[in-house]
Amino acid sequence: MFNLFKLQTYAGLQDSYSANPNLKFIIGNPGEKAVVTETIVGPHQKGRVRFRGSWWSARCLEEAVIAAGEAVVVVGISQITLIVEPIGGFPRS
Repeated sequence: MFNLFKLQTYAGLQDSYSANPNLKFIIGNPGEKAVVTETIVGPHQKGRVRFRGSWWSARCLEEAVIAAGEAVVVVGISQITLIVEPIGGFPRS
């Protein structure tokens, strides 16, 4: 069984992450870029991104539609799903 702990990402988001000694190796430093390959409709529908030469499931935590072909920033990981944001962040109303 995995131990769970809280990890704060650079964007101030909190999520539960599986305790994994290779977590930093998997996502590197928060803020690395990825390219969306399957549209993400956040926060309800996962999409896919190409990150570090492989494809990952991805989602964002805000209401947003991030279309295929757009670049995103990786801000965290939850189990095997990358947490991403649009480059430049979300528009503020």
